[in-house]
Amino acid sequence: MGKAEFAQASNNHGVSSRYDRFGPYGHGFSDDSFSLEEGNGVFQVMYIERGTPSLLASFSTEGKACAYLLEQLTSTDQFLICPK
Repeated sequence: MGKAEFAQASNNHGVSSRYDRFGPYGHGFSDDSFSLEEGNGVFQVMYIERGTPSLLASFSTEGKACAYLLEQLTSTDQFLICPK
């Protein structure tokens, strides 16, 4: 699963795009959101809470990182556009 497939899958699950971003933490990120960053062949999933990023997990492939991020976003109604 790459970024495009992730975007489609998260949309299909009803996850608000407000909660995920690709690229380094910084401008455009909102509090209580996730970030997927790549550097030196390592893909890191971060959670930003109250402006402070925390590393959740690191992966060797984008696919594994995207799958993990999707799991985090869909494991609770907190990030859904219309909670069940």
